Amino acid sequence: MEALLRSVLEENPRNPRLRGRVHHALDAMKKVRRGAGRVRDLDVQRMLIAEIAARRTDMGFVKKRGAWEEQCEELESMLRRCRKRESAKLVSLLDDATPAVERALDRLAEAIKTVDQTSTLKADLLPGLRSSLALTDITEESLHRYRKRIKAARYLLELRDASNDAKRIAKQLKLILDSIGRWHDLLLLAEQATALLGKRAVLARAIRVERDEALLLAIDAAGSINSPQQGQQL
Repeated sequence: MEALLRSVLEENPRNPRLRGRVHHALDAMKKVRRGAGRVRDLDVQRMLIAEIAARRTDMGFVKKRGAWEEQCEELESMLRRCRKRESAKLVSLLDDATPAVERALDRLAEAIKTVDQTSTLKADLLPGLRSSLALTDITEESLHRYRKRIKAARYLLELRDASNDAKRIAKQLKLILDSIGRWHDLLLLAEQATALLGKRAVLARAIRVERDEALLLAIDAAGSINSPQQGQQL
């Protein structure tokens, strides 16, 4: 929804009434998005613990199984409590925010009626997409910014362009986003595990190994779309 609203701003830079309504809607949705994001992160982190516990045990990473299982349970229990707390906050937030979001969207709908509907995203997005996909600085921070940048492009391609080219590129972007997203989820989980269990805990070390492996895969995925073959396709 945010991607669509921001594209409306880009396509209508000289409509102050519409701009005000869009920003109002974005502000109304921001708290809900962030609250839902925290719950989502905790859900994913809990799934990652189960996944890592199964894989690393099979690989012989664990020397003392009792300590390993105890650490897994301690971390999962902490995340479960956090999830319960954050989900309660989200429910309360939704109760409070829903009327404001609905009012903002109603006012936005009225403003959009005055907008020229003949413009299309396809004419603007695809020709300039190659430059927006360039990853020139490979650091953890730049990778995270890159993920946020191409996420909007992927959503817009899926929602507003039904061409075969758009579908193909959107599919490529999803693969990249999934790869970078996994690394970022492991990054957050590693911070949680280290803070709770200590840097030397076997589970914390296992998660950091997974995080570092995921970072290399994410960098490879981001670089693949800028390869000569992909460049020719784009």
